[in-house]
Amino acid sequence: MHTPREVSHARRQGQVLILFALGIVALLAMLGLAVDGGNIYVNRRVVQTAADTGSLAAARALSSIPPTLVTTNQQVGNALCTYVQTNNFGGWTKIQSAKYVGTNGQPLGGVDDVFVAGQGCPTPNTGTGACVIPPLQACGVSIVSVNVIPNNAAGIQVVTRQQFNTYLMGIFGLNVYTVTAQSTALVGTIHHNLNSSPFIVCGTDAELDDDSDNATPEGIRWSAILGDPVAIISGSGPYTRNTTLWSAGGPANTMAEIQQVAATPGAKPKGPAFNLHGTAVQKGPCSTDANWKGLSCVADASCEPDPPGNIQDIDIPTGAPYYDAADGTNGNKVGLASNTVGPNGCGPGVLQRCVLLIPVAVHAAAGQGTDVLNVAAFLAFWLDTCYSKDNGNSQTCGWLISDYNFGSGSSVTDWTYGQGPPGVSVVKLAA
Repeated sequence: MHTPREVSHARRQGQVLILFALGIVALLAMLGLAVDGGNIYVNRRVVQTAADTGSLAAARALSSIPPTLVTTNQQVGNALCTYVQTNNFGGWTKIQSAKYVGTNGQPLGGVDDVFVAGQGCPTPNTGTGACVIPPLQACGVSIVSVNVIPNNAAGIQVVTRQQFNTYLMGIFGLNVYTVTAQSTALVGTIHHNLNSSPFIVCGTDAELDDDSDNATPEGIRWSAILGDPVAIISGSGPYTRNTTLWSAGGPANTMAEIQQVAATPGAKPKGPAFNLHGTAVQKGPCSTDANWKGLSCVADASCEPDPPGNIQDIDIPTGAPYYDAADGTNGNKVGLASNTVGPNGCGPGVLQRCVLLIPVAVHAAAGQGTDVLNVAAFLAFWLDTCYSKDNGNSQTCGWLISDYNFGSGSSVTDWTYGQGPPGVSVVKLAA
């Protein structure tokens, strides 16, 4: 027979055991929350980075001319697969969905998926680097696994996913956890340029460098192929680009080709050289004067605006009349007042073997006078000495670049895939 004191002591021992068991459960829950919560946070950050880099890379591929033997929709898939999968923590990050979006950043609807249903990314190969490091085409996304790009596509939306095992939360039945992230990147075009430019290009009648070396690798002069002068842009607003220049494998140089030229001293791009700084000083309308010089107004007191200065602070409207008035018919070659942002950009004291954003001129509007040109676009050119420089003149020529891209800056989301490569673009995250 137990005494009351013995019974009370046994009860207290039982209560301690219950409290201890409950405490252990609480401690394990707190430890699981700390350990697995940190793991969830890291994986969530990784899949968001994968989504952001994947959408940016895919949008850039959408706006660029792809390498030989690879179509644009394949290169979009290659960009997604490479940058999404290799931003990982543990296993390869997965693409849950990838869609083309319009200028409003929303999926287009219909057949807007990048990949054909049931198709996806090749498995990355760390041995060969396929789907791990550039070049993107080495990833090997096949043409049968990607859909045709809609003409009204302006960017890419991607949803990424990572599934992983928990450490301690399995005790409570949560053995596997999945995190997802979404990102949208859009392609924009440049409508405003704060950087000054000593040159201005006649968009409707751009003159070629008159030299026998300004020719294709086969020795055919570009003037025999394109005519001379060349209409780089045309129309009355919105202005359209000469699709012959921007076609895949066409005369315009890709940025990848320009970077190869930049790395090779003395090398010149494969495309046609346009006169920027010629020997003539005669003024006249861009469309009619064969001796138009192509310099911004820097020295002539009769120039408009007054006082004269390098072409700068141009803000091309997005609606009619689609241009901004700027003089560009006389002056002297001068250095740049500020840098051109981007790879191999020109800057103060650097005006050859570099890239420059140049205002593209169209005809003066009625009532504007003969000294005024209108800037309708900005295009990127590789600047170097002309082929004809051996005649004693320090001439500067420009080679058109088809896909010069800024990582940031002011832009307008008005470009779609059906318009062809944008020439100069800004790819930015929209959401």
